[in-house]
Amino acid sequence: MSTFLNDMKIGVTLKYYSVLLVIILAGSLAYTSKAAEVPAVNTSLPAKFPFSVGEQLIYRIYWGIIPVGQTIIKTEWIEENGKKLLAIRYRTFTNRIFDTIYPVDDTAESIVTPETFLPIRFSFLLTRRRSRTERTVSFDHANLKAVMASTATGQTNEFEIASDTRDIISFLYYSRSSELQPYQTRHCRVVADTGILDMKLKTYDYENVNIPPFGKVQSLRLDPIAKLDTLTVENGKVMSWIAKERCLATKMTIDAPLANVSIELREVNGPGADSWSKAMQKAHPDRKNAPLTTSHE
Repeated sequence: MSTFLNDMKIGVTLKYYSVLLVIILAGSLAYTSKAAEVPAVNTSLPAKFPFSVGEQLIYRIYWGIIPVGQTIIKTEWIEENGKKLLAIRYRTFTNRIFDTIYPVDDTAESIVTPETFLPIRFSFLLTRRRSRTERTVSFDHANLKAVMASTATGQTNEFEIASDTRDIISFLYYSRSSELQPYQTRHCRVVADTGILDMKLKTYDYENVNIPPFGKVQSLRLDPIAKLDTLTVENGKVMSWIAKERCLATKMTIDAPLANVSIELREVNGPGADSWSKAMQKAHPDRKNAPLTTSHE
């Protein structure tokens, strides 16, 4: 079965779906440079971000109707060298059944200075059946440069950045403060797993997306068009839907060999008192904050 699936180029699609998840699942892609309001680092009060620190999002991944894995995204405060910083962390992994076909276990992290919401570093570890890629991007906004380093080889690549250049994760979370509008086409430029990534973003109209336990959620369709290494994401090949409240991605589909890949929001945990939190409390009355899942399904 594994050989047959590889012949149908499923491996090619799986190689990139984690990158696509990072592009979409953090929330809306904004078109303004509205700054997030945050207090000084030495205060004990939480920053006023467009999301609550401690928020945890869990997405289920399906190949057709077959569940194949999940993505978990979480924000939390950390301290480095006496400074309070924000960590945004992703993990995408296949379940035990799909591990026998094409195991994937990817992690990505952005460490952000809260006053400016600019990244200090962006790191990722992409694990496939026969490959492992681990790199870290260090940002030097004062000198308008960034350096990407490979953990395996020690090879480095320096490239120019702008004063407000962010990696894909910090850019997406920073952008959740801005409201998307239907029928727009915009461009953005961010740092991704291979360096600078240029994307075109097209919005359409609002649609009702059914996502248990939240019911039907009105969500704006947002499609990315990009060139990811050797894979071109064409218009209509990837479709996503973004809810107004908290700017959360509710669903995403990828046109793939044999069957479409579907990624659907299943849990919104952590602090909050909006409709997302109320739905989770109703679905899980015995818990307040779900712990970060680290094991396979």
